[in-house]
Amino acid sequence: MIYLRKNDSIEDLLEFAMKEQKFIYTDELRAIGKTTALINFAKKHNYGVMVYSLRMAKELIKKLNNILIFLNKFIFIIF
Repeated sequence: MIYLRKNDSIEDLLEFAMKEQKFIYTDELRAIGKTTALINFAKKHNYGVMVYSLRMAKELIKKLNNILIFLNKFIFIIF
């Protein structure tokens, strides 16, 4: 497990965690860009994004292009 600290580069940690097949523990850090970094990482590697609510899915649909969004039983493909 990799621990995220407030001044760490989230993008660099995501790349490292992917190569090492490790989880990143955020220790409840807030407002440091975790979601943005994850979405950018998903777009860069052509991964989908899983969200927990329809509201979050709708917000991402408005902001993003060409990303796969998973929400429970629904799949949104944005082009």
